[in-house]
Amino acid sequence: MGDSTPGRRIAPAALLFASLLLLVGGSGAEAAQVGFSLGVIDFSRDNEAVELGVDVGFGRWRWGLVPHAGVHATADESYYGYFGVRRPFELGGSGAWLVAPSLAVSLYERGKGKELGGPLEFRSGIELLRRWRTGGTIGLGFYHLSNSSLYDLNPGTNSLLLRIQLPPKSAGGP
Repeated sequence: MGDSTPGRRIAPAALLFASLLLLVGGSGAEAAQVGFSLGVIDFSRDNEAVELGVDVGFGRWRWGLVPHAGVHATADESYYGYFGVRRPFELGGSGAWLVAPSLAVSLYERGKGKELGGPLEFRSGIELLRRWRTGGTIGLGFYHLSNSSLYDLNPGTNSLLLRIQLPPKSAGGP
C-alpha cells in the first residue's frame, strides 16, 4: 500500500483517538480500566508475528456492556485501532473467574503484514480472565479480525494474547 491509501491516513488518527481515551475517566460509578496484551497474530498460519496492544474499558452501560477502544501493533508493522463493546460474565459464585465476549469495528493498516482486503475490519473475540482482589484481571484472549466479505479478499486473521487489565482508578481519585 502506498502513502495515499485510506489506511495510512486513518490508522494514525485511530492511534491518537485511542491514546486520548486512555486519559478519560469512566462513566457512572466505575472508572476506566487500562489493559495491555502480548501475544501472536495469525498464529495458525504462515504470517505469524508478535502482537502488542493497549486498550481502555469504560464503566458498564446497560445490560452489562462495557465500551472499549484500543490499538494493537505487530512486529511486521501492521496495526489497527478499534472501538466496540465487551460483556464480562462471572463464572461460578465467587466472581474470581470471568468470560468476556467482545465485538468491535476496526481500522487496519497492513504494514509488512498480512493483506486483509481493506482498512475496515471487524474484531470479535472471547477472553477467559482471573480477577485480582484489587479489581484488575489477567487471562487469555482469542480474537478474529475479518472484513466480513466487504472486499474481494477476506482471509481474516486470529490472535492469541495474554491480557492484563489494571485495577480501575477510583472515580474520585487521581
